[in-house]
Amino acid sequence: MKKFLFLSVLLGALACSKEKDVKLCCSPPPIFNLYINKSSDSYKEFLDSEGKFDTKNVSLYRMNGNVKKEYPVAQVSPLLQENYLSVGTHLDRINDVYTGKKEILYLKNASRTYKIEVEGAMVSRNGCCPVAEVKEIRVDGVKIENDFLVK
Repeated sequence: MKKFLFLSVLLGALACSKEKDVKLCCSPPPIFNLYINKSSDSYKEFLDSEGKFDTKNVSLYRMNGNVKKEYPVAQVSPLLQENYLSVGTHLDRINDVYTGKKEILYLKNASRTYKIEVEGAMVSRNGCCPVAEVKEIRVDGVKIENDFLVK
């Protein structure tokens, strides 16, 4: 009986030992987003016949060999909504877009497909949770600034 009591106390002490303080991540998952100027010709390519965002024909995907991986596409960001259409997707915390290497995505609408090269990584600063940092985005080989597909 004493051995059982001793083992119980020992297991309880080991199980209740204080662990290191671990910071929990509270930053939201990363977003991949592009903005299209409403005054450009390309803007109309992303709208349906009613003038709304074309959810049926707009898709964002990547190719892994012969396997097509699709991302859910939506108007992710309300920022700049007055002058720009936002096209993007929410990514998982461990994602395959911000990898530190150049990744290729395709943004397709009813009339054409854009080849998007993204170079970015998940970066932690000052012990904070990692956030997406974009180094460069190219659309059809042309470098763009500030996530704008068409200015």
